[in-house]
Amino acid sequence: FVKYDELKTLLEGIDMEKVAIHFGGAVSFPTLLALLKKYMAEKEVDATKVKGSFNFDPLSYFLIKGEFYKSFENNIEELVKLMADMKNALPQFKILSVNAQHFHNAGATAIQELAFGLSSTVEYFSRLVESGVSIDEVAEKSQFTLALGSSYFVEIAKIRAARILWTRMMEGFMPAKEENLKGYIHTVSSEWNKSVYDPYVNMLRTTTEGMSGAIAASDAMTLTAFDTTFKASDEFSNRIARNQQHLLKEESHLDKVMDPSAGSYYIEQLTQSIAEEAWKLFLEVENKGGLLKAIDKGFISA
Repeated sequence: FVKYDELKTLLEGIDMEKVAIHFGGAVSFPTLLALLKKYMAEKEVDATKVKGSFNFDPLSYFLIKGEFYKSFENNIEELVKLMADMKNALPQFKILSVNAQHFHNAGATAIQELAFGLSSTVEYFSRLVESGVSIDEVAEKSQFTLALGSSYFVEIAKIRAARILWTRMMEGFMPAKEENLKGYIHTVSSEWNKSVYDPYVNMLRTTTEGMSGAIAASDAMTLTAFDTTFKASDEFSNRIARNQQHLLKEESHLDKVMDPSAGSYYIEQLTQSIAEEAWKLFLEVENKGGLLKAIDKGFISA
C-alpha cells in the first residue's frame, strides 16, 4: 500500500504501544515511514514505545528477481536516510532485515544458510559504515532471519551457531557497545518442505519447527499457516498458526528457560560443528570478494 487510508485500515484496532508491528514489504519504505509518522501523530501514539520492523533487504530482492529494484548503491543511500529518519521517529524499530531463510528455501544446507546469510550481513554493514553510519547504530537496527526446517536438532543447533557466528563477525567491526556483539535473531517456518497433497501434515511440521525455534531461544518467531505456500491462508489456517505458538508458550512453557538445550552433549557438539563449518564457508565467500562477487563468479546462484 501507498495510501494513508489503507494504512489506517491495516492498523485499525491495534495498540501500537503494546503490539509489535512488522511490515513484510513496501513499494517505498520512506513513504511508508512518512505515513506511519502521520498515523502515530493523529492517534497520539508514543513513538518511543513502538516496536517492530521493516523488511528492507535489497540483496534478497536481487537473489529472487535476478536484479536490483534500481541499484544496490541506491538501496544503500535509501537505507542510510531511513536510519537517520528512524532515530527519533521509531527508535525501537528494526530497519534492515537479512533474510537468510531464502537460501534455505532454495535448497541450501544449514551451513550454507548461515555462511551466505553472514556474507549478506557483512555486505550491508561494510557499505553502511563506509557511508558514515556507526556500526552500533547499524547493529541496533538490524535483524537476522533464519528458516525453521524439519531437521529438529539441526535447526536448534543452527540457531545457536548463528549467535556464535554473529558475535565473531561483529568483533571484526569493533562496536563501542558490548551488547551489540549479540544479534537479534528472527526465525520463520520453512517453505520448501510443505506438502500440497497432504496439507494437514504441515501442521505437524510447523509445530516441530516452532519447538526448534523456541528451544534455541529465537528473539522473535513467525509460524506461517499450514497452507500458505499454495494458496491464500484463510481464517482457519491463520487461527491454527496463532494457536500453535500459544500452545508452545502457555502449555509447553518453552519461554520459561533461556537456553533449555544448553549442556546437551549432542546439541553442543552439533552447534560447534555447524558454526565452524559455516565460518569456513563464510571466509571462502569473503575471499572471493564478498556475496555479490561470489554471485557474479557463479559460486552462489542468484
